[in-house]
Amino acid sequence: MRITTGGNPISSTNSPTKLFASRRGKLSKELADITSSETIPTKAVVAASASSSRREKSKERQRQSAAVFKQEKLIIDSILEIVAAPKRDLPSLNAAVSSLTTLPSNPFKVLTSSSSPLIYTVAFAYDDTSLSHVGTGLHNVPLARLDAMYLTLKANTVTIQEVIRIIGPFPNVLNTLSGRTTVEGDDVMFTINSVIDGTGKELVGEEDRIVTCNIVYGSENVVVMDTGEKGEGKYLIFVKEEDLDGQLYEKNLGEEKKNKI
Repeated sequence: MRITTGGNPISSTNSPTKLFASRRGKLSKELADITSSETIPTKAVVAASASSSRREKSKERQRQSAAVFKQEKLIIDSILEIVAAPKRDLPSLNAAVSSLTTLPSNPFKVLTSSSSPLIYTVAFAYDDTSLSHVGTGLHNVPLARLDAMYLTLKANTVTIQEVIRIIGPFPNVLNTLSGRTTVEGDDVMFTINSVIDGTGKELVGEEDRIVTCNIVYGSENVVVMDTGEKGEGKYLIFVKEEDLDGQLYEKNLGEEKKNKI
């Protein structure tokens, strides 16, 4: 069909109505394209803002961790200074331990379940009973004294190594206790199922030995245990050991002895 207007034929396919509809469709598409192009930078801005927020939170956590580490180190240094003094100063030591407990720390279960070994050396023991509580107690025999004690935590296992010095021309003795760890609240339980004496002989008992201590404070750098009743203050304090093999070597113990005799 052809419609005549002013003498000029116009195809019905190019009618004003259809032209308007066509232009409206193109306009809608252009608007959609503009809107789409504007949402891309908007999403990018939101993502960038979220990423920036995460970075800031991460930096803040790092700053807090650094501050705690610094405070902890100062307190540990204070404890080492106190225990090295000729005169025993328990009030000052107790005050330093109390300062440690004010610092934020992870649950002790995080330490005992670590996939990498956490190694400590004993820095302070309230008395011989505290040492015997976790060790063999063989340092109490005549002419013997405890020279060192090391604690290793890894993957819910525990290893306690005690170096006993015998007075006289005798070599040092290394006893090794090992077993499993269980943490319940503030208490840790060591289930000792193996004890190897200085001759390399395993001492077999009728049943496993259970050792329970209250954890006053624990981190990768220091562990404070109360070996008495909770709150009694019969502390065993372990600090991080950087070179266990080197320490054993100097004491002529371990796999690489200083003197091959």
